[in-house]
Amino acid sequence: MLKARQIMIVTDPGVIQAGLLKPVEQSLNNAGLAWKVFDQVESDPRIEVVEKGLRWAKSHQSDLIIGLGGVAPWIQRKWFR
Repeated sequence: MLKARQIMIVTDPGVIQAGLLKPVEQSLNNAGLAWKVFDQVESDPRIEVVEKGLRWAKSHQSDLIIGLGGVAPWIQRKWFR
């Protein structure tokens, strides 16, 4: 059983537009887990985006971070811990 209280999904608008977030949303909802999406990932992120993501994760008290998409979301999710 996953004990996360607030999940942060780190992705970019293209992933959402492609519909790739839908199955993840469905799985998390079916499991009764709380989640929110940070969709401002850039392939070559500016420091402002990284700082914004870090503030966002802290303000939402994210205790589990999922990187969804290519390499950029996966790498940037590590910075938001």
